[in-house]
Amino acid sequence: MIYVNKLDAEQLLNSLQDRYKVEIDWTGGLCCGITLDWNYKDRYVDISMPGYTKKQLQKHEHTQTGSPKIVHKQPQSRSMEKPP
Repeated sequence: MIYVNKLDAEQLLNSLQDRYKVEIDWTGGLCCGITLDWNYKDRYVDISMPGYTKKQLQKHEHTQTGSPKIVHKQPQSRSMEKPP
């Protein structure tokens, strides 16, 4: 959430905590299980979902056969390349 005054944010959080399970991250690094690593200087954010794959494999009762293989390497985004 975006707020102007931290006291206002705390009052809203107290109201929400009366009815819901609430996780608080004042750094802005966690949102709905998605980890956000902000780099304000270079103007980008790294996004990850730690543990997501493992949880999904367990949920669908997947058993691993053999060792994992890398089938695709993501190319670097052109927007992140430095000009020549």
